[in-house]
Amino acid sequence: MDVLEHTPDPLALLRELVRVGAPNAKYVLSVPDKRGEEFQRAFAPKAYFEQPNHIQIFDTAGFAALITESGLQIDHHTTHGFFWLMHFSLYWLTERAAGRELEGAAMDRIAPPYHPLLKQWAQLWHQLLQLPDGDLLKQAFDAALPKGQCIIATKPAG
Repeated sequence: MDVLEHTPDPLALLRELVRVGAPNAKYVLSVPDKRGEEFQRAFAPKAYFEQPNHIQIFDTAGFAALITESGLQIDHHTTHGFFWLMHFSLYWLTERAAGRELEGAAMDRIAPPYHPLLKQWAQLWHQLLQLPDGDLLKQAFDAALPKGQCIIATKPAG
């Protein structure tokens, strides 16, 4: 999960996973979605799109093609994570506003104490989900501007 975007040859990695997997093995594979990556590009640090971070960007069709080319059969393909896309986007902006620029592994720097804006975003999102149709709003955002995409796939028996 969320590894393929960090490797220079994701197909080789997937083929090895398929090779060592048992027949009918299930795979849960996830990567950031291209729409979310492009959304963040304007304000994420440059290092976020360099090694060891995200050096591969997958659109929906490209991710599916990669999975099938590796020898797996796709059972389900979905998008998710609008909340986290906004969370990270706000994080990048608050870090920049504080005069901090991330270098190296981006995830190594994300730790408390969090900016008050991030707490307010989490509270707002929680309140939205409490509304009678909050789940519909979440589903619409997840489909329109996802942080990631996920494929559940199966290794063929033969």
